[in-house]
Amino acid sequence: KYNTIYRPRSFTTTGGEAITIEGNEYGYRVDQEGELTQLLADIDGGAAVTREPVYSKSGYSRNGTDDLNGSYIEVSLEQQHLWLYKNGALVTETDIVSGLPVEGRETYRGAWPIAYKASPFTLSSDVYGYDTTVTYWMPFNGGIGFHDATWQAYFGGDRYTYAGSHGCINMPPEKAAELYNIIDCNIPIVCFY
Repeated sequence: KYNTIYRPRSFTTTGGEAITIEGNEYGYRVDQEGELTQLLADIDGGAAVTREPVYSKSGYSRNGTDDLNGSYIEVSLEQQHLWLYKNGALVTETDIVSGLPVEGRETYRGAWPIAYKASPFTLSSDVYGYDTTVTYWMPFNGGIGFHDATWQAYFGGDRYTYAGSHGCINMPPEKAAELYNIIDCNIPIVCFY
């Protein structure tokens, strides 16, 4: 009930489709040792106690067992589109360009927290031979993240099938700036096809 990380996640998309996210690395995890210590202290105290468990990993926000709590970034790789929700309200949306659909360059599917934000940031790869500075960088899975992409001629449609990224979510510069200025670290991203 309280451990939501690393378990399949049920999710209803903006389009109303019920899906299951298998690669779920976002959520809450109970600290079993810390919880045992707290339980023993609660018992020793002798009073009735109502509290949240002791967590070793916490998500962005929680309402009961809903650890998305209306604040998340939804990315549909099929639609090449992103939606940002805060407190249950749609804040912004945009077309994107995701990873080229070939092995080693596809955008991962799953759920993760935004690790941090940096502006500016240099993206580089010895494997693919690029060294590019972006204005807005918001990673969610290692070296994969959201960023502005001034080199993309357009966003959305089938562009990712021939001019896709190396796994990142390329965004129009003005939308990357908007996302960067609105979101906080640890806000979840839910990415699916």
